Amino acid sequence: MEEPITDDARHRIAFYENADFSVCEGIYYQPPYSPDQKKVKMLLMSFPENILLPEFDEIKTRIYREVYQQKYPAKNK
Repeated sequence: MEEPITDDARHRIAFYENADFSVCEGIYYQPPYSPDQKKVKMLLMSFPENILLPEFDEIKTRIYREVYQQKYPAKNK
């Protein structure tokens, strides 16, 4: 989920929060889709329970490994 910096983003977050999702505490960056793009700061949301930092870091690592085939978060840009 994108950060709440636009009205649309705030409405989207509120929609999921009204469905009992929670914004996770940690920092997450979506890797760039191509070398000429920058990584994007995002919010992860969880359901039904809020995910705290120790578990968040494990989940974030798993996302990078399984979804993006990266060992660690992207460090470029």
